[in-house]
Amino acid sequence: MKLHKIILRIFFIVGWILFCQALLVSCSSSDGNSPVDIEEGYVNQQILLNAPESLNTFNAEDPIYIELRLHSSNEIAFPNDYNLKIFERINGVWIEIPEIPAARFPTGDVVLSPTTKLRESTFVDPDLKDHTRRYQLRIYVIGDMNTEEGIKNVAAYVDIELHPTILGTQG
Repeated sequence: MKLHKIILRIFFIVGWILFCQALLVSCSSSDGNSPVDIEEGYVNQQILLNAPESLNTFNAEDPIYIELRLHSSNEIAFPNDYNLKIFERINGVWIEIPEIPAARFPTGDVVLSPTTKLRESTFVDPDLKDHTRRYQLRIYVIGDMNTEEGIKNVAAYVDIELHPTILGTQG
């Protein structure tokens, strides 16, 4: 009888440990954990970012076309590289990956303004080592918004899934 109670307790303890681990993993892998340090009220609010399906292949070997759109009455300035950051989701965690260096024109700052320029677009080329697998990416652009209180960092991101390139179909 004592052995039976001991075995039941062991099963209960092991079950409880597994439940707690599963709960921790599901909480840590939520999208609420931003990989950039910008206040939540300044992300995907003042600027919007998308990767139109009609202009992208979403193959792992191809660059990604992105569009920025001003969604604020304030001017937002970006450096020529848009402070672009690319993250890959690996086991529920966002890991930053490099971009293949790109020459972007014009060479000066990019300024979105409600009176002169509401949209901007560019290409992003993540430095992916293996084109034969899927990638879950999050691409950020980060700018400086001029407000009456001063300059505020703002960001926008888009989530993208890249598909493997099928071997033998490359040109």
